Amino acid sequence: MKVRVGKLKADIQNILAEMQEQGFDLLAIAPAHLVALGVLPRHHGDPWDHLLIAQANAEDAVFVSQDSHTPDYPVMYMACSEQATPRAGGAPSSASSDS
Repeated sequence: MKVRVGKLKADIQNILAEMQEQGFDLLAIAPAHLVALGVLPRHHGDPWDHLLIAQANAEDAVFVSQDSHTPDYPVMYMACSEQATPRAGGAPSSASSDS
């Protein structure tokens, strides 16, 4: 989608080949994903992100994104260079160095 609208310059065939090489699977849209989508808050207007977040929630998977809105959503996520960070109800996690 992002390639098609000009937001990403990439070769889809290269992306698909790299996904396979790295062991990623393609995930089709299932009814459980649509149910999860229906209860997801709308913190921003990107319907594609909403669907991907709903899929991650329904599959109990980690959502990988650099989007600045991701921390607002109740989803386990990680940026490409980080470890997964759990989120509950859209509240940011708090790390304390008091331990």
